[in-house]
Amino acid sequence: MKKSAKIVYVVIIVLAMLAVIGLLIYEIVSAGGQVEKSSLTRGILIFLGLVITLLRVLVPKDRKTSLQVYENMYAEHIRTAFSEPDRQKEKKALLTAIDCYNQDKFNTAIKKLLALRPACRKADDHAAVLLFLALTYTDAGLTSKAIDAYYELLNYDDDRSTVWSNLGMQLEKEGKRREAVNCYQRAINIDPQNPFPWNNLAQAYVMVGEWADAIDPAMKALSLKSNMYQAESALAIAYFAMGDKVSSKKYYELAVMHGSNRAGLDNILQALDQDIFPFD
Repeated sequence: MKKSAKIVYVVIIVLAMLAVIGLLIYEIVSAGGQVEKSSLTRGILIFLGLVITLLRVLVPKDRKTSLQVYENMYAEHIRTAFSEPDRQKEKKALLTAIDCYNQDKFNTAIKKLLALRPACRKADDHAAVLLFLALTYTDAGLTSKAIDAYYELLNYDDDRSTVWSNLGMQLEKEGKRREAVNCYQRAINIDPQNPFPWNNLAQAYVMVGEWADAIDPAMKALSLKSNMYQAESALAIAYFAMGDKVSSKKYYELAVMHGSNRAGLDNILQALDQDIFPFD
C-alpha cells in the first residue's frame, strides 16, 4: 500500500473508532447508565474490529513468505546464488531486490542489486545479480545498460538460453538486427525447447519483411507453447503478406483469442494492404 493511501486509510479508521466511542458514550448518557447489554456488546465488537483493521494496516507484513515465493519462482535463474549457509543475508538481499523489481520499484531494485555486486563470489552469484539488474534496466527503459549487464553476465556464464534471447531483444531495440538474430540462434542451440528465442527469431524476420523466414521459427515456438499469441501474430502477418489469406485468418483469430491486441494487429495488416481489410 502506498504511503499516502495508508495515511488516508488510518485516518478513516481512527475517525470511525472515535465515532463508535462517541456513540457508546451518548447511549450511556442518554440511558442514564442503563444501556442494553446487546447494544453495548455490538459497539464493543465494532470497536475491536476497527482496532484489528488498524493493526493490519500499521504493522508491516512479514516478507518471508513472499520472498520464498520469488526464490521458487526464479529458481532456474537464481540457481546456487548465495546458497551457502553463511550467505543467507546476501540471499535475502537478492530476493528483496527481486521483490522491488516485481513491484516496479526500479530505482530501489537497481540500488540494491548494485550494492550486492561486491558480495558476489562465484559465477552463479554474479549471474543472478546481473540478470535481475538487466531485467530491471530493461523495464526501466535503460536499454544500453541492460545490454551491458547481459554481456557482463555472459562473462560468468554463457550457457543460459534466456540470457541470449533477452540480449537479442535489447539489441533489436538499438537496430542491431544481425547481432540479435545471432543471439536468438545461440539461445536455440543451448535450449531448443525454449519457445521464446524461436518466437523472437520469427519476430525479427517479420520486422524486416522476411516473411518466409519467419514461418518455421514461429511454428516451432507454437509447437513448444501452443498459446503463444506473439508467434501466432507473426504467422498472421507473414501469411497475409505472402498472399495466403486463409492461413493468415486462422492465426489472426488464434492470436486475438490468446491475447493479441486486435486493433494493433489490424493496423499492421491494413498497412500491408491499404485496399483490403482482411477479416470483416
